[in-house]
Amino acid sequence: MNCPNCGTPIEPGGKFCPRCGTKVVDAVPAHAASSPRMPASQAPTAPARPVSSAGSVAPVALFPYDVGRNRKYFLPQSIMTEIIIIVVAVLVLLTGFSMASDRGGMAAMLIIGSLIVGGLAGLSIYSKRDCPNDSQVDAMYEGIARIGSDEAIGKLGISTKEAQRVKPLEFSGRSWSDEPAKVFVRVGKDGVTRTSNYQVSFLYPGKEVLYCYAASQSLTVRSRRVKTADVFYEDVVDMSITETVSGAGGGGGFFSLRLSSGSLLEFSFGASQRTSVEGLRTLLREKKAEAGNLQREQLKAIKARM
Repeated sequence: MNCPNCGTPIEPGGKFCPRCGTKVVDAVPAHAASSPRMPASQAPTAPARPVSSAGSVAPVALFPYDVGRNRKYFLPQSIMTEIIIIVVAVLVLLTGFSMASDRGGMAAMLIIGSLIVGGLAGLSIYSKRDCPNDSQVDAMYEGIARIGSDEAIGKLGISTKEAQRVKPLEFSGRSWSDEPAKVFVRVGKDGVTRTSNYQVSFLYPGKEVLYCYAASQSLTVRSRRVKTADVFYEDVVDMSITETVSGAGGGGGFFSLRLSSGSLLEFSFGASQRTSVEGLRTLLREKKAEAGNLQREQLKAIKARM
């Protein structure tokens, strides 16, 4: 399905265009309501998404948006200079009209010049204000989340059977770190705080290993970073949770897993995913308890043989 506004391809189930933010859910072409329904056997089939030799669906475009327009959203530019120029141009225009009866040639030059300068200033204002709105940025967040879901299993090397058996824990949210690029923050007109970096994570809890995938992507530069890790439960030293409350969109944050090697894994989460974060904390405690019990039993067995 393509966006009816700009023609950008939209993933099945997508509600917004990832480039312009146009809402496409429940969109039905005007002719579809009046045209007779074609039998299923004669209906044309939509082209399938390409499949790799390994049998997995090929990922969608990584940057289906204009990073230049996005920078204007997170780094709004002042238009004060253009406004001053337009005011001066209007004054010159009025002067030219007042001189029209006495100095026709000079007046014409002033009028034409002021129109040109004022027009250029107006175009400059339009260019600076040509940026996404709040809902369009949210649609880009949704697009990044879909990209992550497409590639997580392939990056982690998990078998299809294992992926179907284990339900992944999915987290996605605004990233406050300068990864993969310098982060910019803006409070939208709706009062929600948004960041130029966004992260989506999938954690697959296996029997002994927690398979971790995290992809961070920038909206203002064409930069993306993917991290994967196989974490043994007994190697997790602790888990800390940091909540960020800012603007009307508060409630999200990030959690960190500190490993025995000294490494630190960080994952962003949204306001609606707080319960899943607590669920992960409970799972880690249970797994570490099981590992501890197993180690104690092994030590008892060794001492019994001595």
